[in-house]
Amino acid sequence: MAETDWQDPEEAPKKRRIPKWVWWGCGGSCLLVTIIGVVVLAVGARFLKEFLDPEKAWAGVREVLPYDERPAGWEARGGTIAGVGQYYLKPPKPAPELVLILRFREPADIDSLFDPESPHNRGVLKIGQIRDPRPGTIELQGREVRCLHFRNWMPDDDDKEESDLPSLRIDVTGTGGVPAVVQINGQTDEVTNERAQELLAPFDVWRGK
Repeated sequence: MAETDWQDPEEAPKKRRIPKWVWWGCGGSCLLVTIIGVVVLAVGARFLKEFLDPEKAWAGVREVLPYDERPAGWEARGGTIAGVGQYYLKPPKPAPELVLILRFREPADIDSLFDPESPHNRGVLKIGQIRDPRPGTIELQGREVRCLHFRNWMPDDDDKEESDLPSLRIDVTGTGGVPAVVQINGQTDEVTNERAQELLAPFDVWRGK
């Protein structure tokens, strides 16, 4: 996968495709498609500028994944509109994964993300479609919570089999916390529970929850 481009929107070319990392991160949620539609109609370039502002992104990340000090070497982008948002976290190289935070208004809003048969997981025009779902649980920082291993389809490639990406989705809402899901997208190797525990170790996931 090509290196992610975090260009400032004022410096970006006027005509460009949606970056491939956006599709890679959208797998299984379609949330970003909704956000983009709302943004284009409502605040357009202003939101895009905030979406690409790492300082604003880290503030939003902290509401879902608390931390004392910003994890060294990590990068963040993303934003929230009306309580619904999506954030992208890139661990330090050479880690190949992309960590997504999907934020919602109500805890019930995330239930469909863990139901392999839900319309949500069938995607829209194949975007967001998941394959080989394996519901289960994960022990994360002393708590056992629901998770879903699956492979998500990424557009842009002609060979559907080769574009299936291994992913792991984890409910990090807790008790009284912001309704949220962490989704870890890999490239080739399965995202194991152990790998998820390692990636989320810099964050105090259950603080205040």
